[in-house]
Amino acid sequence: LQPQINDSGEKWYGFSLYFETPQSGGIWRGTNGVIGQWHPSNSTGSSSLALWAYGDGDVLVGTNPKGERGATMNQTNAAYTANQWHDVVYHVNWSTGLVQVWWDGVKIFDKNVGSFTGQY
Repeated sequence: LQPQINDSGEKWYGFSLYFETPQSGGIWRGTNGVIGQWHPSNSTGSSSLALWAYGDGDVLVGTNPKGERGATMNQTNAAYTANQWHDVVYHVNWSTGLVQVWWDGVKIFDKNVGSFTGQY
């Protein structure tokens, strides 16, 4: 389900995630998976902003304000764990490019990535 929300100006978003124990082994392994992402109307297939679960529990913030191919993957100090709720809060200013992300109440990302282009 993709909600049709007008993402412009300054916005706050929040949600909670729960990762169950994997079917085999105690942690997730593999390359990566998208937790949430925003795609502009002018996108070439890449998201402008995304949260990724990566490797053995790392959380990355992907930024690509122009919606072009590829993104900058930003390391954070956050990790996801099995059988635990995780709270995520975004503060985004789509006009100025400010992106802040909190994971379980701790700010894990705070950067101006440049003005976002396109409609969200």
